[in-house]
Amino acid sequence: MSRTSTPSPSPATALKLSMAGLTGFVTVWVLVALGGDVAPTGPDVSWADRIRAVRDGVGTGIARAFDVIGGPIISGFLVPATVVAVLLLRRRRWAAAYLVIASSASALAVRIIKHVVARPRPEDILVTADFGSFPSGHSANAAVTVTIITLLLPRRRWIPAAAALYVVMMMISRTYLSAHWVTDTVAGALLGSSVALLLWATMARRIAAERVGRTCGDARRDTGHLPADTG
Repeated sequence: MSRTSTPSPSPATALKLSMAGLTGFVTVWVLVALGGDVAPTGPDVSWADRIRAVRDGVGTGIARAFDVIGGPIISGFLVPATVVAVLLLRRRRWAAAYLVIASSASALAVRIIKHVVARPRPEDILVTADFGSFPSGHSANAAVTVTIITLLLPRRRWIPAAAALYVVMMMISRTYLSAHWVTDTVAGALLGSSVALLLWATMARRIAAERVGRTCGDARRDTGHLPADTG
């Protein structure tokens, strides 16, 4: 059975998508800043009220699970380290480098912007969290991770849908726990995916060449067609 494939975006397309995402991120940032003292916006308050109205034990338990999954131990270290190890074993050094650089750049951007904006978190937060509410680090990390995986595995059509669902669930879980305002989560998702796309635009050709070279090498070994000895 042949595998279905969806081509990864070209560097030019990735750059355009990244610029669109960064424009959206800046727009959300401006809307938050216009509120004065980075206070919650109207949509923030409305969404938070809706979440509080439906919050229950089961939902809180699921949201807490996402809090752990999206935290620094699992999503911040174990998942990237595992994927990098697999990529290196498969001799895909540029792909591994892309994952490390994109993940690190997103995390650094989140950390810097949190301290610049210094937005307070909701007062009824249900989990322990670090300084700064804007943007959501969990949402940014989820977005950058699934964008990277989607770009590195273009043949799997189901991955984009699963990736989008995971990011949306992570965003909802952050507001469910009152760890963030909804604008924090939107900004985080836009920032994480934009960073991944921006770096893809600069590294895609090397990653693609590496993948093609490895595929050709494997094919030669499988068929026993080794390069002729010209010595």
